[in-house]
Amino acid sequence: MKHFVLVVLGSLLLSPQQAHGVRDDRSNCKPITSSFCQGVGYTTTLHPSGASGFSLQQIGQIVETACSPGVSILMCRTALPECGSEDDSRKKPCRALCEKVKTDCESVIRAKRLSWPMRLRCESLPESNCVQVISRLCIN
Repeated sequence: MKHFVLVVLGSLLLSPQQAHGVRDDRSNCKPITSSFCQGVGYTTTLHPSGASGFSLQQIGQIVETACSPGVSILMCRTALPECGSEDDSRKKPCRALCEKVKTDCESVIRAKRLSWPMRLRCESLPESNCVQVISRLCIN
């Protein structure tokens, strides 16, 4: 009984995010310095050098092709995710956005002898409550 009371009291001291296992690493946020990710709707990331497995040079080359209206949002939100987005699907790009950009960009990427980032798998992205581009950035 004493152990139960301690657990309940301890959980009351946690923030709602901590109680549900959501990390809040905002104190570690760094400004995005990559010019190709300026103007995508956020300015800080936990990974200023790029998330694990992503080459910022490769991402920048793809973004600079402007091969699809959503290419910068998809690539930046994937390689330089917004601070606090690791456990928040509303800040991740939608699967439909990824599939549309991939289709739009296939021929341009091939023509420029670039390659789609191996770590960017559209099927691993959420289908709803995520970032989708209609005519401008909007979070569903």
